[in-house]
Amino acid sequence: DLAIDVPGDRVDGLSDAGSVNVIYGGNDGLGATGNQLWNQNSPDIGGGSEAGDRFGSSLAVGDFNGDGVDDLAIGVYGEAIGSDGTAGAVNIIYGESGQGLVSSGNQFISQATSGFLGAAEPGDQFGFSLATGRLNNDGYHDLAIGAPSEDFDAVVNAGAVYIVHGSSSGLQFNDEYIISESYFSVPGGRRANRFFGSSLTISDFDNDNKHDLAIGTRPSAPSSSNDYAVIVAYRINHDPIFKNGFE
Repeated sequence: DLAIDVPGDRVDGLSDAGSVNVIYGGNDGLGATGNQLWNQNSPDIGGGSEAGDRFGSSLAVGDFNGDGVDDLAIGVYGEAIGSDGTAGAVNIIYGESGQGLVSSGNQFISQATSGFLGAAEPGDQFGFSLATGRLNNDGYHDLAIGAPSEDFDAVVNAGAVYIVHGSSSGLQFNDEYIISESYFSVPGGRRANRFFGSSLTISDFDNDNKHDLAIGTRPSAPSSSNDYAVIVAYRINHDPIFKNGFE
């Protein structure tokens, strides 16, 4: 099946609110039958469409609840959380066998979600990038969420990545993990305007049957001492909450 992002879509007169089209496959390939249009004004979907949300600006597919049916994570990096503009959010729409994506049990995740790490702040762009994989080998897909404009005290726009784990009830918020550039042997460590987490991908890069995480940076002022980079974090153990699981 194919999910298509339309982050600039006008929804109920709201510019750049954003939508996602889902086209299902069949014996003859993709077809219009049963296709869906999702946005935050779809019945029962969390958040509510607002101008500039850019729902669908990033997408990732994984089986977060282990029921054998893929689910869809949708980045909404322009989402305002309270009065905090562009704080960002992620919508999760779960799939059901024989039905495809359904609104039942969907989730709306932000840094203001009860139990979630950090705090929603203006401009964080939480959800700017997404990737899925099995990061703790428990049988459920996990979700990596980039927040490339995350600040750390006076270190503005340093960027961060949040790891949220899947479970039998879907994504859970009691063992998520935050990663920043200070976790790695990067010259200078955590620095301003690096936008760490602006792109993400997960794969088994070293063929050891453990998924690894690649994280992109895009400094706003590239220079000889502050260049674009990709940092690859290799899984080295099966710690159930992924702490100390990178090298």
